[in-house]
Amino acid sequence: MMKKRKGSTLLLTLMVFSILMIFGTFILNFMVTENKQSFSYQYKTQAYYIARGGAVAVEAAILKMDEEQIEQLEDELKEKREITLNDIDIEGNKAIVTLRKEDEKLYIESLGRVGDVVDKVVKVMEKESTSTETVEIDMAVFSHGDIVISNGKIEGDIGTNGDITISNNPTITGKAYLAENSKFTGPDWWLRDKWSDDRAVRISTERNYSIPVFSNYIEEAEENSIPEFPKFENYPSSLPLSPVLNFDNVDEITVDSNGRYEKINIPWGKTLVIDASERAINIWTEELSVYQILVKGSHEVNIHIKSKFTTNSGSQRCIFRENHNSNINIYFSGGEISLNSPKGIYANIYIKTNISNIKFNNSQVFGDVYIYNSNFETSGNQDIGIKGNIFSKSGNIKIPNGYVDGNIYSYNGNVELSGSASMYGNIYSFSGNVVINGSGMMKGSIYVNNGNTVISGSGRVVEGNLYVNSGNIEFKGSGIIYGNIISSGIDNDIKMGSNGTPLTVRGIIYAPQSNIVFTNNSPVAGGIVGKTISITGNVDIKYNSDNIDTSLIKVGSSTSTHWEYKAGYFQ
Repeated sequence: MMKKRKGSTLLLTLMVFSILMIFGTFILNFMVTENKQSFSYQYKTQAYYIARGGAVAVEAAILKMDEEQIEQLEDELKEKREITLNDIDIEGNKAIVTLRKEDEKLYIESLGRVGDVVDKVVKVMEKESTSTETVEIDMAVFSHGDIVISNGKIEGDIGTNGDITISNNPTITGKAYLAENSKFTGPDWWLRDKWSDDRAVRISTERNYSIPVFSNYIEEAEENSIPEFPKFENYPSSLPLSPVLNFDNVDEITVDSNGRYEKINIPWGKTLVIDASERAINIWTEELSVYQILVKGSHEVNIHIKSKFTTNSGSQRCIFRENHNSNINIYFSGGEISLNSPKGIYANIYIKTNISNIKFNNSQVFGDVYIYNSNFETSGNQDIGIKGNIFSKSGNIKIPNGYVDGNIYSYNGNVELSGSASMYGNIYSFSGNVVINGSGMMKGSIYVNNGNTVISGSGRVVEGNLYVNSGNIEFKGSGIIYGNIISSGIDNDIKMGSNGTPLTVRGIIYAPQSNIVFTNNSPVAGGIVGKTISITGNVDIKYNSDNIDTSLIKVGSSTSTHWEYKAGYFQ
């Protein structure tokens, strides 16, 4: 009897041991697979940024070319059809960039490689007609009207068609150029100790700076405009309505043709494979709940969602194609959307809904986002964001944290970049205000057609230019602008340092019909042109020709033009 019990115990032990071995092997294989996927994703991301850096570096070199150099480049492209630039250094990594020209567009194709993983980006540059009339800025400060200086320091000459009034104790190191009837007045002790009559130079004719021409950048971005949103009912009449996809006994389901479904619910750990190897695939569903969708093949995939769209992919990519070249479009027109995909949705997302506020929670989107009639907001840490363009037809855009690696196009609504959010692209606002605050980085220019611009925060850095057609500009926080401020506004206000904290500008402020007010410590290294100028507080303005690029100023009185390439967009 005892022997039988010992045999049973041994058999049970062996069975348990075998089960544990099988389970352990499964866990080990799962961990190895997870590790490989993690490294593949990491390498793919690194390769993308290397490729992007190569395209941006070549674009920057082309933007600096003069007309003769551009002609040489185009002649070479006409002869060779394409030019390949090898081993462009991107922080110790190498990018391979190929240039080709089609019609009046220049295509910059850049490859980045990490190990065996390769990624590619394409940037498109277009030609534009540019005024050949030059604007000369040879003074630290010039005003068409009066200049009032009550404090601070100006290193360089000042000039005006109006009067110059001095109060308190400013320092001016250069000369003052005044029209014949202009007055230069100040306290007797200041004129005696800090000024001399030979420094006031009379000019025989008044100097006039033309109002800059503001291009309608929204219309010029026609290729990036918001397309017509397709109706959910636009499916073939012969397409039957299928039941819910059932993942109960399988880990993976494959579809390779168009389909209509009541619901698609992809549970945790399960994958829907869409095989677009032979044809484009369209899928219509009332509800879509996603753990993971894998697209195979290179044809287009369109997913139409009528009522509910949710994702929860955890540490896995959510919606993606095998080769990362997306060509996947998601059209959502429902009333409930909840995204949680920190590892990425590799698709363009189109949202036209009756929801007033759309929020992407803790999700990365590798594609363009189109918002038709709602406010849009993102949330998450600095690694979460949109790697593509954001288009809003009617509604506000708010990026409180994370990043946007692309342009923002707002047709009718405000744009706000706040917190530690970073922006790697331009902001185009057709009708609405632009607010930039917080402490993050912005590498790109801001174009405001009709609206006010406020830049504030602590340590916010803007590497780009600010172009305003009509609207007030206010700087309320500390930070640096490595660029220019150009305004076509008439009787608009530009307020520098209005809340007592300094903001540094390295470039020109060209607003010939705007009123410019400097308060407190707002250093400027470049030059200033305004309608009226008031300088108070401990302001430090230095004329610096190295920071003045007048080719950025387009004026309307030119009699001749030439062509040049403008900053491009990622395809």
